[in-house]
Amino acid sequence: MTKDMTDNFIRDFGEDLLEAICEAAWNRENVDGLVFFMDHHMRDAANWLHQGTFQYGEKEYLFELEQGNWRGCAIEYGENLDLKPPAVFRKVFRPRDPEHQTAKVVFPLWQKEEWFKKKQGEMNYDLTFSPTTQTIQHYRDWAAKKGMVIETEMVQP
Repeated sequence: MTKDMTDNFIRDFGEDLLEAICEAAWNRENVDGLVFFMDHHMRDAANWLHQGTFQYGEKEYLFELEQGNWRGCAIEYGENLDLKPPAVFRKVFRPRDPEHQTAKVVFPLWQKEEWFKKKQGEMNYDLTFSPTTQTIQHYRDWAAKKGMVIETEMVQP
């Protein structure tokens, strides 16, 4: 999605319709005869992707609306837009040196332990609801003490 798409939307349909869609998305409410949401995807505490349809004249259009501090408010739309769930990413701990003996022996054992699973879950929760540099630095420091780094992996939606 680009700023051009949002500018094109305003040119084609007007700023009032964009504002109505954004307000409906913010409230997570459909607007009869105007906006219907199929999905709301939370990317983190401040960023959302909304997917749905809007009615303009006699035509119905599909749309994806991004809202948040990453892109502001950006909309992509079309009569045949391919709406797919967004890719989901999570943070995981990995050995700093995969060839080191500790990585080959100890790390696979840690991955099965409840304290390890809990720490990784806490990290992903905290980065969803408090995505700050302080939060990630806290977990980087913890991982470094254990000989690990933090990597991002994609989770199938």
